[in-house]
Amino acid sequence: MIRIFALNAYVRNLSRRWSLSSIVSAAVCVVWVGAVFAQNSPQPPPPATPLPQLIDITASTGIQFNHLSSPEQKYIVESMSGGVALIDYDRDGWPDIYFTNAQSVEMALADKKSRSALYHNNRDGTFTDVTDKAGVGYPCWANGAVVGDYNNDGWPDLLVTCLGGVVLYRNNGDGTFTDATKQAGLTGDSMWAAGATFGDYDGDGWADLFVSHYVAVDLHDLPAFGSAKTCKYHGIDVQCGPRGLKGSPDNLYHNNKDGTFSDVSKESGVDDPKKRFGLTAVWTDFNNDGDRKSVV
Repeated sequence: MIRIFALNAYVRNLSRRWSLSSIVSAAVCVVWVGAVFAQNSPQPPPPATPLPQLIDITASTGIQFNHLSSPEQKYIVESMSGGVALIDYDRDGWPDIYFTNAQSVEMALADKKSRSALYHNNRDGTFTDVTDKAGVGYPCWANGAVVGDYNNDGWPDLLVTCLGGVVLYRNNGDGTFTDATKQAGLTGDSMWAAGATFGDYDGDGWADLFVSHYVAVDLHDLPAFGSAKTCKYHGIDVQCGPRGLKGSPDNLYHNNKDGTFSDVSKESGVDDPKKRFGLTAVWTDFNNDGDRKSVV
């Protein structure tokens, strides 16, 4: 069960009340300071500012999303999934929410899928499930999700990272999405894509895509619970990984400005030949030189 938290109303309204209270306090302070100097007495410490408080508002939002998971969690793929993305998919100025979901190994081997969900913001503190209408319910064994306008049409698109690659949903601008993975040239990724990020790394005005990958696994040949030295913790049998498993390389896709991408991982030097365990990535300009850097 997911939980939604909001700032306590007192804290949210503090800044609005502060403008009036600060005026009164300032006037009182002037008089008080004069009295302090006159009496040559020490000044008491100022009152402590209240810290922001978060309250659970899940029940009132109308969001009823449960992330599936195997209670036994015998395999690492069953404990490394679940993501969320904020996306104003209808451009009404209010953030909507997309939740990713994943199967258990047993479900996946039986070709049973789990349902991800898109919730529309009703602008009154509640949300409505619009998954079926939007067409984004069953992308894959989903991990994370990122938002970006890859085709520069002004509508935010959605990319889901999966155990077995990525799924790209193109926003049609009418409340629906189309699976554009194949058309975009992204079906070549069959690895465990744990995270991704859109960013214009070459400054041409088009969003490129970086995908980070985690460990190399095969659902038909998974290491058994407690079967090796790296599958034990202080003598207790645990799931295997990531230690003891092989990692996977990463991918950088250049936007071709025509709705497709080209893999430029090796030529750009970010393919990660050492195959480290990549979880997620962000673009940033940490030295303010105007060029984007990828941090994995």
